[in-house]
Amino acid sequence: MTYQKKALKHKNITLENRIYRLVWRIVCIFLFRFTPIFMHKWRIFLLNLFGANISNRCYIYPDVRIWSPENLKMSSGSTLGPNVNCYNCDLVVLGINTTVSQDVTLCTGTHDVSKQSFSDDPEMPLLVAPIVLKDFCWITAEVFIHPGVTVDEGSIVSARSVVNHSPNSWGIYAGFPAKRIGDRKLHPNKDT
Repeated sequence: MTYQKKALKHKNITLENRIYRLVWRIVCIFLFRFTPIFMHKWRIFLLNLFGANISNRCYIYPDVRIWSPENLKMSSGSTLGPNVNCYNCDLVVLGINTTVSQDVTLCTGTHDVSKQSFSDDPEMPLLVAPIVLKDFCWITAEVFIHPGVTVDEGSIVSARSVVNHSPNSWGIYAGFPAKRIGDRKLHPNKDT
């Protein structure tokens, strides 16, 4: 594991949490998933009803998969694009005007493989850490973001990259693992 081990913490999934997620899945199937694309405010209402903290000025597509609404916070102008997989066993935070494009995976959970033994205990404990995407970030198509990553303000992560460390502000990142390949201008409309 090359991502930030120190940020990971054990999480126990309680019966109450399983029931909450089951009810969410049922609501999601019947009232969320098959809504027209333009019904962003309806989907925000449903997510907030289940404990999310989402501004009314956000955009959430109907085929987004959200594991636990109570672990989702989105600021004004943020977007979860088509087919995003938000596996948020821990908190996922999107800052102002942050865009998560199609087919991105935001993965806050992994397993402690060092504790697993097929003969003694076939379970691998769940380890979680939050993902924070600060203001004005753009996570482009098919990016995978590991648990515990904070993408600093204004950064762009290029398509199909894997982010297993926290990128610095106003950079352009690409690759597996993602590395800084350029700088993003702070004020692209101004001559500097």
